[in-house]
Amino acid sequence: MRKFNCLLISVFLLSAVYCFADETKDRLGIKGEKILYSFRIYHSEKIISIVETARKTLEYRFGKPGAVELVYPAVYKKDETVFTLRWYMRPGLGGTNMGMTRLRFEFFNNGYKYRVYFDDYDEDNSQQSGIEIYNPQGKQVADLKGYDVIGSLLVLMDDHRVNTVLMPGGE
Repeated sequence: MRKFNCLLISVFLLSAVYCFADETKDRLGIKGEKILYSFRIYHSEKIISIVETARKTLEYRFGKPGAVELVYPAVYKKDETVFTLRWYMRPGLGGTNMGMTRLRFEFFNNGYKYRVYFDDYDEDNSQQSGIEIYNPQGKQVADLKGYDVIGSLLVLMDDHRVNTVLMPGGE
């Protein structure tokens, strides 16, 4: 009986490690990296992931498993903070003052502003995720909705690699 229990535990642990490795690969990560936040884009095979690399740096990745189209930053510069997390949280007090969380993970690449977003509204118990892209003139050129979210942007709230800014009134 004891051998059977040990075998059962071993199989469980091995399958848990295997599932985690597959999730990392499936979400544009590689062995030794941690997927902090990721989602699939509706009507597309593309994925967006915010990854902590094996070097403990942050990267934004866009593309398909095995075919990453954009990695930002392309070159890591020590002590350079290129990401901003804008946030707003309101506790739910009932009535017309329902709780809400709004998070925006932003960076600039070649003059374009990328804004990965996550919204959580208590009023209708809804959540939204996606990415907005703005051209250098500030005009929105894309709003790609996401689904199948894993992780959370909240883990970046106190991260020294990210500038954290409060959004007054939730903008």
